[in-house]
Amino acid sequence: ENSESNPQDDDEILKELCTVNGINHNRLNTGEGANVRCLEIFFFGFPKIVGMHHFPNLTSLCVMNQKIYKISGLESCRLLEELWICEGCIEKIEGLQNCTNLCRLHLYANKISHIEGLGTLKKLEKLWLNVNKISTIEGLYELSRLRDLNLAGNTIPTIGHHLDQFTELQILNLSGNKMSSLKDLVNLTSLPKLHTLSLGDPQYLLNPVCRLCNYSSYLLYHLPSLKSLDGKEVSSPELQRLVKNLVSKKKHYYRMKLHRMAQELHQQCQRIKEMHMEARDRICAGLRPLHLCIKTLQFDQTLTTEEETDQKIRLLKEKVQNLERHLESLNKSCQRCVTELRRRSGEEVSYWMSELESGGNIKFLSGDPSHSWYKSCVELLMSRFSASEIQDLGITGVQVVGVKRVENRFLYNQFNDKLEKILEQPFYSKAIQQRSYKQFLDYLFLVWSPGLDVGRVCQQGVELPRVALTNSPMSAEEPRLLQARKGGGGALDVLREAQWGQLVLCKVFMGASAETTADSPTQPPGVDCVYRDRGKCNLESQQRDWWVFDSELVLPEYILTFCYTSPLLPGDPLQQVLQLSQQSGPVMADSDTLFPLPSRPKFSQLSESVILQAANVSSLALVHVLCLHDNRLTKFKLTTPLSALTKLVLSFNELTSMEDISNMPNLEYIDVSFNKLSTLEGMKSLPKLTHLDVSWNSLTSYYGDTSILLKCSPSIEHFSGSYNPWEKMDLYRTVVLGRLKTLKELDGDRVEPGDAANALRQFVSSHLSVTTLLSHAHTDVAPPPSLSLLPTASFLDKESRHRPIQLNSPTSDWCSLVTSVYLCGMGIRQLSALQHLPNLKWASLADNALVSTEGLETCKKLEELVLDGNLLHTLDFLGHFPELHYLSIAHNHISHVSIKAISKLTYLNVMDNFINSLSFMKHLQAVTELYLSSNMLASTRELFHLKSLPQLSVLDISSNPIGQTQQATRLFVIYHLTSLKALDGEAIESDEIAAAKEKLGGRLNQDMVLEQLNNVPFSSLKKMDFPNCSLKHVDLSPVEAFTNLLSLNLESNSLTSFSGLIYLNQLKVLCLNHNRVEVMIRSRDLPCGQPSAEGVLRSLEVLHLAYNGINDLIPLQLNKLVSLKALFLQGNEIVLVEGLDGMKSLTELVLDRNKIKTLENSSLLSLRSLRELHIEENRLKELCNFSSFVNLERLYIGMNRIQDFGEVEKLCDLSQVMDLSLISNPVSRRLQHRSFLITTLPSLLSLDGVTITLEERQAAQASLQDQQEELEVVQPPSMAAAVPPQLKVMNIPLGQAQLPMMAQNWKPYDIKAVHEKRKIRR
Repeated sequence: ENSESNPQDDDEILKELCTVNGINHNRLNTGEGANVRCLEIFFFGFPKIVGMHHFPNLTSLCVMNQKIYKISGLESCRLLEELWICEGCIEKIEGLQNCTNLCRLHLYANKISHIEGLGTLKKLEKLWLNVNKISTIEGLYELSRLRDLNLAGNTIPTIGHHLDQFTELQILNLSGNKMSSLKDLVNLTSLPKLHTLSLGDPQYLLNPVCRLCNYSSYLLYHLPSLKSLDGKEVSSPELQRLVKNLVSKKKHYYRMKLHRMAQELHQQCQRIKEMHMEARDRICAGLRPLHLCIKTLQFDQTLTTEEETDQKIRLLKEKVQNLERHLESLNKSCQRCVTELRRRSGEEVSYWMSELESGGNIKFLSGDPSHSWYKSCVELLMSRFSASEIQDLGITGVQVVGVKRVENRFLYNQFNDKLEKILEQPFYSKAIQQRSYKQFLDYLFLVWSPGLDVGRVCQQGVELPRVALTNSPMSAEEPRLLQARKGGGGALDVLREAQWGQLVLCKVFMGASAETTADSPTQPPGVDCVYRDRGKCNLESQQRDWWVFDSELVLPEYILTFCYTSPLLPGDPLQQVLQLSQQSGPVMADSDTLFPLPSRPKFSQLSESVILQAANVSSLALVHVLCLHDNRLTKFKLTTPLSALTKLVLSFNELTSMEDISNMPNLEYIDVSFNKLSTLEGMKSLPKLTHLDVSWNSLTSYYGDTSILLKCSPSIEHFSGSYNPWEKMDLYRTVVLGRLKTLKELDGDRVEPGDAANALRQFVSSHLSVTTLLSHAHTDVAPPPSLSLLPTASFLDKESRHRPIQLNSPTSDWCSLVTSVYLCGMGIRQLSALQHLPNLKWASLADNALVSTEGLETCKKLEELVLDGNLLHTLDFLGHFPELHYLSIAHNHISHVSIKAISKLTYLNVMDNFINSLSFMKHLQAVTELYLSSNMLASTRELFHLKSLPQLSVLDISSNPIGQTQQATRLFVIYHLTSLKALDGEAIESDEIAAAKEKLGGRLNQDMVLEQLNNVPFSSLKKMDFPNCSLKHVDLSPVEAFTNLLSLNLESNSLTSFSGLIYLNQLKVLCLNHNRVEVMIRSRDLPCGQPSAEGVLRSLEVLHLAYNGINDLIPLQLNKLVSLKALFLQGNEIVLVEGLDGMKSLTELVLDRNKIKTLENSSLLSLRSLRELHIEENRLKELCNFSSFVNLERLYIGMNRIQDFGEVEKLCDLSQVMDLSLISNPVSRRLQHRSFLITTLPSLLSLDGVTITLEERQAAQASLQDQQEELEVVQPPSMAAAVPPQLKVMNIPLGQAQLPMMAQNWKPYDIKAVHEKRKIRR
């Protein structure tokens, strides 16, 4: 009806349109409509748009809430810029092809199901198609100017790459759709100008993705340019910083787990390799004598008859073939086990990556017997397993290796949403009322099918129209075992192929079910699933297969990893290799039985006579065949060239070089097998050589050796290089066939034309060329934000769509655009082609055959470099890359590292190399992640080089030959590298930090000395200072390293004894001030009790023990320090001076600031050599026993409590004293003592800190004489006879008049200045 045009109706519509817009309908024919720029129609129910030709200059048209089913009548609106046709019934976008100036188009609230008809709208900037029936983003590819796109309220499930071309898009609304994947939203990173995004607009229903955890953080990290998300402001720098920090921590955590997994895999593979090599050596030990017999019989025809020789050779070759088959079986078993281990590792890594990339919405939890769900899964599998169906394979049971619980928030929400909708049906109303709807839920095993990816199923669900399930694990495994049987081989081969497997246990809603007998049933009406009974197993449980027709009702919850048990084959891969390797052994006895070799003389040097005898000719010119098999030759050195020689046999000798096998123009055959060759260097000018056997040697470089053969023997046809330790063995056949194009036989196998062509093609592809670069390069200016842990080059190779387009342009044009190359696993040996890429930023060159990085020097902008799995021996090229911040060079042969300062390197992986020193790390100050596992670090001292890295947070040093237990090493590293957050793949806990501090805190050992003194050799140390280091223990053993140490300062620490110091027999000065020393050594610190007197600090001359809180000197056993000359004990709590007997060498003793009241004579008798005594600031009242110090020259007893002048008189016996101080004693307040002491001690030069002058001494003597005369005058005669002739002066006041000279020279002095002077002197 709407499609039919009725002129009368059209005119009525036009009249109404003019009326509501204030236009005179009657004047339209006069051209008045040309002045109209805007028209609006609201709520009139018009069925179509008519009369637009009257308005040729119309720029805006708004049609709202009309019953319009089709866009038409706009052909003449060529200037239209804005169009609103909303809340109508439009089902298809059409009729806009002439509106080429349209900038804004609103078609929301219609019934549009496909986006189409917009190809001509090149200027369109705004498009609203919300509230329609659109299920796919399409038809927008021509709208390059689009800035605002609204697709909310539709049924779009994914974004994909449909919006990648909209580089100008700024506003995007996708709310109210069916988007459920966070990973799908990452595609929005292709919109560089997007600043407003809505996925959860309140006006619409939420997308399922909005209900996932970390939804907002996920988007803010991947879209850092966003300013508004779901109507909320998100442009805060603090918020952006918080999100980045959160993601960075997560990536660090998972990267650490990846490296830990890689290390464990490496260790397992190394163990398999070691067992393989041990078994191979045993087999080779049996093969060697067999080959010796064979070659001896072939080259020496005189031993037996021809018939016997052929028979013996045949028997020997059969034995060789048996051993070689066994060796081949061993090789395959090892390869199979390595493949399985790598598969398991890769599977685990994929789970972790799913956790990270899903923003934590998918989790794979590993279970153990402590988890109830683990036990339930194991019991379910064991209860339903029946080995009777697979007895022919030798399987006797099944062993659960592991159980993982899958927590997928999206699948869980999807399952519950679907379940709620189903339960709303009347059929389930009664079950809901009785709360018995759970009877429709069950746990079933997902049936295996070709191409089944367990990880994908657990991440995205079962994406099948009909999901096959079963309650029997054997039914679930039946298709996999059937496929293994189709591969051929016996039961053991099938078992090896299918021994390890996985089962997915799903929660399933059965709903309405029906029985079926079909193998591929269809869904009957009103039925949710169908089932088929398969009978009972031996455990009397009903086996039943199910088919569910709605995959959303199947929720994967558990992954059960298992292996079949069999007496024929162990379940553990390592045990398989071990079992097979133990079956190998030498067969020397068998070879001797077959052919006992006769003894004969063996040559160790060549001479003309030896050659003539071996060739059985009379002249060297006649030697055509020379057999020197089974001798002891180390060189093939000839004085005369064998120009006629055609065949040369040197097998079973001890040759190490081929340099003398040269310049033989007729030589065609060389056999140098079973020697010690490590290279073919030296071979020259052998133009006719066609057969070369170098098997059973020590050759490693097939590339270098084939280069030599190409130069000296370009026509070689037969080459045998088996049983050599070739580097990169997987490339050996490809390189040899690719380089030696004339080969007809390699290692005893005929070279087929197809094999040669394939090898040549692979070899050519390993040569890096411009063409190869073009197919493996990308031009991304910057990598998009991603949660992937892959290196940038690897990530771009998988995700980027920006590739260089050559289009016949010069190489320089597109090469300058290349920023990333991914060239892994191509066998590349040279990088010269990379010099054409000046803007290269990210390069991944792993798993090649590189021996150097020559060619990378011009890539100055390189930021990330991956060189894992190559043949590099040195790390000395980093100075060329100032912008480098990521370097991975694991699995190489690096032993030498020479690095200049690189300020931006934050990530370094050198796992599995031969590094034995970390001194190079001082140049890498920005490193935050460092992986050093499986190297040759032999000492924890190397780790001190890492203390200079302030930002180091992740470190892996596992599997290094460090001479400590793993736990001790861990505590050592935790204690010394305080910035670490994770070590060896495990986070560092707070209790570990506390334990490390408790065990290692305050310990002075050789490691600390190396650290603090920058690795200075111990033998060059003469003085060490470690004050204020919180030291509690000292252990410098072995002390023999400190042969020249003379002075040690350990002030202000927490030491309590001399332990660890007593055997430093070269030490002369030891400072232990401000510690807590109580004893010399504790018995528990010595393995054999107390040391002898001769063994304690035998050379120590100066000891400082000030301020240690010492109250008893006896436990210190200072008398054992036989060489001590100066002892400082000031600032302690000493009351009695004792325990110093026997210190005959002591010349200076400092006891200031203690609590000494008197000096006991018994402790001072032996101090005959004492020259200087300090005992100020004590509690002395008496000066008894000072007469014992006959050699005392300096005495300081100031600031005590001496007040009786009679105590001063006791110092008269100190005949050699030169410096004496009594300041701040009560007796010295009136200076009576000064003239007395000056007079009675003629050796005195200084008193109380004041130098005694000659004038003062003369005045004191004159004054004292005057006093004596006065006393004689006033004394009565009767008394004079009774008074002894000696004068004793006590408490006689001496005034200024009596001591004019002394008063004249006396000056006030500062006590502090005196102490400072003494301190400087000491």
